[in-house]
Amino acid sequence: RGDASGVVVDGGPAQRAVAAAPTRPETRDRFARWLTADERYDEAMIELQWLSKREPGSRSYRDRMDAVARGQRLKRELSE
Repeated sequence: RGDASGVVVDGGPAQRAVAAAPTRPETRDRFARWLTADERYDEAMIELQWLSKREPGSRSYRDRMDAVARGQRLKRELSE
């Protein structure tokens, strides 16, 4: 479901903004926030990992990845 840049392709303004500028961290950050709020944790994790690779020392990205990982676990547990 992704394109060559790893961006999930399924429409929406946030996704289109990332597709138009896939190397802009601020755009991908906003997209990750939107995905997290929409409980699309797997996709949000991809974006956060991309961001974290560009800013390896960012505590904010690590904290957000931890929160997304918790969301992933809870979502799996609820679906069982």
